Amino acid sequence: PQTVYMRFVLQEPKRNLGEAGSAYAKWFFARLALVDQTLVDGREFLCGGRFTIADICVSYSLLLANTLGLDKKFGPFKPQTKAYLERLRQRPAFLAACEEEKESRKAWDEGRSKL
Repeated sequence: PQTVYMRFVLQEPKRNLGEAGSAYAKWFFARLALVDQTLVDGREFLCGGRFTIADICVSYSLLLANTLGLDKKFGPFKPQTKAYLERLRQRPAFLAACEEEKESRKAWDEGRSKL
């Protein structure tokens, strides 16, 4: 849903399909109900009491929604979902990935990227 929002609202606004993009963003928030319900008991992770690929997938969607401002426009995230994302953002591997992303962006801007 976020990619539809990005395409029609942010990248191709002249196509006049912004309403479709917004509808998909709303749909994304409706789909978060299962995540919200799962986290309401205070669990740290979504499945099996440990960090799994489910956490990676869901946290990416939440992070993208946050980055695009969808949580402010169509949200907000439920308190337990917001706390879940914040916990995951404090994981050492997440912090390291963010640092790597900053360095990669800097290399790109300076023409040093290997891409």
